[in-house]
Amino acid sequence: MDAAWVGLGVALVSLTGCATAQNAGFSIPEGWIASPDNDKGPGEAGYRIVHEQAGVELVYVPAGKFLMGSEAGDPDEKPVHEVELRAFWVGRTEVTVGEWRRVMGDVDFEPPNDQGHNHPLVAVAWERCQEFCEKLGLRLPTEAE
Repeated sequence: MDAAWVGLGVALVSLTGCATAQNAGFSIPEGWIASPDNDKGPGEAGYRIVHEQAGVELVYVPAGKFLMGSEAGDPDEKPVHEVELRAFWVGRTEVTVGEWRRVMGDVDFEPPNDQGHNHPLVAVAWERCQEFCEKLGLRLPTEAE
């Protein structure tokens, strides 16, 4: 579950998912329904929901702790430290051209003809990614998420 990334000195992102923080417990956000493809129960890690109009699918990530960082990596990765996250929903896959069009109406990049609407969206300004997420009642994921 990758967060959206920003290349050094480049204001383009690959939108690999939106997220939404949960205050406490398990709840399905308004405008979303349980995915018919669920193989998990409500409240279990990996439980799927789908946006009724856009078709974007999210998976549930329960609250928990993990170690973040690296002692052997770049200076900005140090030190290894414990991070505690509240439960949240995150995009199960990259946002596709078709999902983007259903929410935003237009794309700045036309995918190869052989992949069309199912092609992951690329070359999108960070601000447009934020706008996409906001229209669905979401936000971009944090680095820790």
